[in-house]
Formats: sequence, C-alpha cells, structure tokens
Amino acid sequence: MEYHVIGVGGWDHFDSLVDFLKKYYEAEVKYLKDAIFIRKAIFLVGGEEITLIHHDDIGNYFFSSVKENSTVCEKVSQDLEVRLMGSEYQ
Repeated sequence: MEYHVIGVGGWDHFDSLVDFLKKYYEAEVKYLKDAIFIRKAIFLVGGEEITLIHHDDIGNYFFSSVKENSTVCEKVSQDLEVRLMGSEYQ
C-alpha cells in the first residue's frame, strides 16, 4: 500500500519528510539518491524497510517492503495527518 503525503508534495518537502522520519521514528537511512525527476530514500524503521519517493508528477509517497499491512506506515501516516492538520500545508 502506498501512502501519499498530500499538501507536502514538493521536491524540498522530501528533505523535511526524511528529517521527520529520522527524528521521530529513529529511521536509519540505507539508501538516498536524487535523479532528474525523482528522489528516493530507503530507511530501516523498527526492523522494517520503508521507501520514501518524490516524483515530480506524483509528489511524495512512502510504502513498506512487507507484503501485509504495515503498522509502521500506518502509524507514520496517522502522525503526519495530525501534524499537518490545520497547517499551511493542508
């Protein structure tokens, strides 16, 4: 399942999301790459691999490498929703 971060889909917001995951979820960066229209980061969060992608046409989104529902992604999604509610990004 992909989780799209609505309202913070810009290129520079990707950096903010990386910092957010590192600060609040102790995410360990395993891979980080910038290309022409895409940015990609792979993290290890609580033993689970999470991928964060920015694509110029789509925005920022993240997903887990696990096949079943990811409790980590669900928690991050809910946390972002609460933090962004009522902000300039909503």
